[in-house]
Amino acid sequence: MRYVSLFRGINVGGNHIIPMKDLRALHELLGLENVASVIQSGNVVFDSDQNPAELEKVIEDAVEQRFGFRVPVLVRTAREIQAALAEYPFDSSAGYQPNWIAFVFLREGSGRELEAYDGQEKIYPGNRLACIYYTGGMGRSKLNLGRYLKTDWTVRNHNVVSKIQALL
Repeated sequence: MRYVSLFRGINVGGNHIIPMKDLRALHELLGLENVASVIQSGNVVFDSDQNPAELEKVIEDAVEQRFGFRVPVLVRTAREIQAALAEYPFDSSAGYQPNWIAFVFLREGSGRELEAYDGQEKIYPGNRLACIYYTGGMGRSKLNLGRYLKTDWTVRNHNVVSKIQALL
């Protein structure tokens, strides 16, 4: 089955730096096949027969052992990525700008707790995923995801998710 591993907090702001060639090599050492990376922020596509929960633990443990720090890794199937792109409610034909759309991938839950935020962002909770439209752009938002989410999470913008889908 085709998967993507989504890393949280690597290669951002000079912290937890892992060259993508090393991240690809780590996936290959774990026996994962047809490995490829997507941009520098920690997205690796691969084939495996293992289930996603097992893969998350195996990859997180391997990163900690190899690089000396632990970061959350969320694994999604090709079908889950395709569904995220097909089902999000912010259609460009209605005037939504794709570069202001974020997909919040969650280890568990729906992201419904984000609805408690009283800002101008439009939030659409789903299954282990929440979609957010940043009406004023991501850089101007006051939304602090960590304040609301009680599970591991990582964010990718629409353009990155589209690039991931292209490799799946």
